[in-house]
Amino acid sequence: MISHHDAIQIAINLAIIGSGLFLLNVGQININTASTPIEFMGISFGINTLFRFIGSAIGPAFAGMFMQANQTIASSTYYENNIISLPSAISFANIFFCMSILAAVTIYLSVIVKK
Repeated sequence: MISHHDAIQIAINLAIIGSGLFLLNVGQININTASTPIEFMGISFGINTLFRFIGSAIGPAFAGMFMQANQTIASSTYYENNIISLPSAISFANIFFCMSILAAVTIYLSVIVKK
């Protein structure tokens, strides 16, 4: 669980998440290098980069769509006790569910392509 009570905790959590994502990308490049024949290395890295860019563009759009579709009403002291709407917990569950299905399909397709 990520705590976010002050700026130091947010910075520490972002450093941990960022280093994990960095190590994930390094491992992905190593796996790609080890499993690709030398004559197809450029194509493999190009497709890898293409899919990463497409995922980076489409993922936040889908997340924003889910967050906008499921709103909850909240009162805020920051806006002079006006009522504001925020994304509900259901929207975050939908994002997780959708991305889990997408990850499972991707793993299934990679197993099929490997054969």
